[in-house]
Amino acid sequence: MLLGFLSLLLFATIIILVGYITILSWEISHPSRITAGWALAHHWPACPADVGLPFEEWSLDRPGGVVLPVWDIPPDDAAPTRSKDDPPISVVVLHGWGRSRIDSLARVTSLLKDPPGGCRTFRTILPELRGHGDAPPGATTLGAMDVDDVHELLQQLGDGPVILIGHSLGAVIALHVAAMDADRGRIGAVIALAPYDRLTTPFTGYLRSREYPAGPLAGCMMLLLRLFGRDLPDTQDVAGRIKARVDVVAGADDRVIPPSIGRMISDRIGTSRFHDMPGTSHSNHHRKDPELISRLLDEALRHSASAKS
Repeated sequence: MLLGFLSLLLFATIIILVGYITILSWEISHPSRITAGWALAHHWPACPADVGLPFEEWSLDRPGGVVLPVWDIPPDDAAPTRSKDDPPISVVVLHGWGRSRIDSLARVTSLLKDPPGGCRTFRTILPELRGHGDAPPGATTLGAMDVDDVHELLQQLGDGPVILIGHSLGAVIALHVAAMDADRGRIGAVIALAPYDRLTTPFTGYLRSREYPAGPLAGCMMLLLRLFGRDLPDTQDVAGRIKARVDVVAGADDRVIPPSIGRMISDRIGTSRFHDMPGTSHSNHHRKDPELISRLLDEALRHSASAKS
């Protein structure tokens, strides 16, 4: 009798754990969306025009009928006129998990309104990643398909040089795309805000923030996510292939991704500098030290312009 009861209890525990891990994995693959409607309800700018910036909207068509919306902010009218043979530098901004191009806009608004040199000489591209914001219904691939999406996006931008700015998941995607581009050399610089090595790192922080037992659950979730193809190689493993100039920025008070992770990634890149921002958490780099972010963009623009010439 006792053995039967214990067997039943063990079976019930396994069923509960499997169900719980499945639910958590679904939540991670389907984060809450920051859409235009959300922005209006929370009094956030819902598009570049709301902060006084001109823009066009177009779509990136991907296999399987996936259509990803993109905001395209041109250089200032006062910027030096360029010919088709000398296109402007494109700055592509990639948002993090559970965020959107609306969040990307918030991160770079001050850079665009008060650009380095006093004139916005660059084109700014803010795409929506799969499963986020105003992208079509469906799950995020947590980078697994986003790297190819961004790589294709760059093909749509013409032949000009590119600077990638990414936050968290967006930073990881940016670094993987830069590794893919290493031989072509089109990506002149990457500014990676709070990048991580493996998915287990941010999701362990996510679970701890909810006071869940992070270690065992994170491992089980990763196994399930891998079965559904939602995984990327360790960022440290691809970092050594990157030839672009890289600035890795980590918040000293980041509880999601420890600054040591960013430093390890930076150390693997021969062209990288590491910046540890005091008093900064996972998501407030642009608010805590906007001067640093502006300086890094200015240096990236100068580097990309000189490399192009």
